[in-house]
Amino acid sequence: MILKNRNRPGTTFLMRTALFAFLILVSWGFSERGVAAPAPFAVSLDGNMVHVASGFSFPNKIGDFQRVMARQYEATGKDVSVGYNDEKPQVAATIFIYLSRGRLLETEFVVRENEIVAQHQGTKLVDRGTALITPKKTSALMANYEYTDTFAGRVQLLRSRLVVAQRGEWDIEYRFTYPASEGASAAAKVEFLQNSFVWPETIQKGKE
Repeated sequence: MILKNRNRPGTTFLMRTALFAFLILVSWGFSERGVAAPAPFAVSLDGNMVHVASGFSFPNKIGDFQRVMARQYEATGKDVSVGYNDEKPQVAATIFIYLSRGRLLETEFVVRENEIVAQHQGTKLVDRGTALITPKKTSALMANYEYTDTFAGRVQLLRSRLVVAQRGEWDIEYRFTYPASEGASAAAKVEFLQNSFVWPETIQKGKE
């Protein structure tokens, strides 16, 4: 599925889990043995999805997070996202991979911050700073927000985290959303995923 308008998924993942999972399996022709998938992803024998252009691999599960969807935002397949959900506590996570096109990390981070504020009225910045992500403690920029929106079928106060990092010619962006009422348990799951998602040893060059 190619989305020409890059409206980032966010608070409605938990309601659409079954639909996205169904669409992914049907459109990619996945089987228990594993088969090749159309660009931009390939599916390995163990069920991992590999973004062909960059080499990033997305496991079916990361801890308690289940992979639920994938999106392609333009025809070349170099701007994609993969979504994960954790049901208890409820946490929606999306990992975006796209070309930086020479934009500095600090500039890209501000662009994505502005995107969040524009999408959600009454967004409150909780804190902003740096983070160490991946098992190898890769440096990234991070911000946490609060806003009220629909999540899991009802309007509620939400917490949202933005993390942006760069590697080579690629930007890697993480978006996490969960009910503020889930508190420390959900925050711990967010920390787990951003620290556990493994980047490839060698990242492909992003040729235009």
